[in-house]
Amino acid sequence: MNVRLLLVDERPLMRRRLRHLLEDHGGCEVVAEATNGAEGVRLAQVHRPAVAVVDLMTPVLSNVETTRRILAQSPSTRVIVLSVHSDEAYIAHARNAGAAGFVLTDSADVDLPTAVREVSEGRPFLSPALRHPLEDDAEKPLR
Repeated sequence: MNVRLLLVDERPLMRRRLRHLLEDHGGCEVVAEATNGAEGVRLAQVHRPAVAVVDLMTPVLSNVETTRRILAQSPSTRVIVLSVHSDEAYIAHARNAGAAGFVLTDSADVDLPTAVREVSEGRPFLSPALRHPLEDDAEKPLR
């Protein structure tokens, strides 16, 4: 069974790369693509994907606001934030907005298919390179 996905990234090349990776190797079906956060929220409401992959630097709405609004419009959708930044503050903002996963762009080829599978089954996912700084922070686990 394919996991229904929404991709939110302003870069067409990145969306194509993610689509290829996730459809060909991740057992997923990309049901919609958005170029900005507002469009991502609208498409989440229309398509009700199981998982939305949202770039950290999403234009129009911040990734935090995009995540919050996607979850408000489609509560069963799980959000994974994709980022080049490994700073704890970015991770904390994503977590506080309700993100179920945080994947580093540098490791997306390896981590993203696993992240989609994990969050679609109700488990949080954090790129392995990020786990150490958060091990002591059990107060706000990814949901």
